[in-house]
Amino acid sequence: MRFELPPTRILVKDYNQDNKTKGGLILAEPRNRPSRLVTVIDCGRDVEGILSFELFGDDVLLISNYAGIMVQIYGEDALVIEATDVLSKIYL
Repeated sequence: MRFELPPTRILVKDYNQDNKTKGGLILAEPRNRPSRLVTVIDCGRDVEGILSFELFGDDVLLISNYAGIMVQIYGEDALVIEATDVLSKIYL
């Protein structure tokens, strides 16, 4: 299967944060958070023209919680978002 994104779209997946404390307690995710962190999988060719920074695979982005469309690619959940839905690039 071949997958090609439209020029201004970005394919992302949820960023895996460790929700455990050092003691082993699992922390609950807040339900009403206004934004979330995602990891870039791939992006369209015109994304750099819209954003003021370059995107590479495995970059971490902050996006709106309600942005994008959920898809499944090769059995993995992913999200296709518009480049204008990116709030910030996070440098870890």
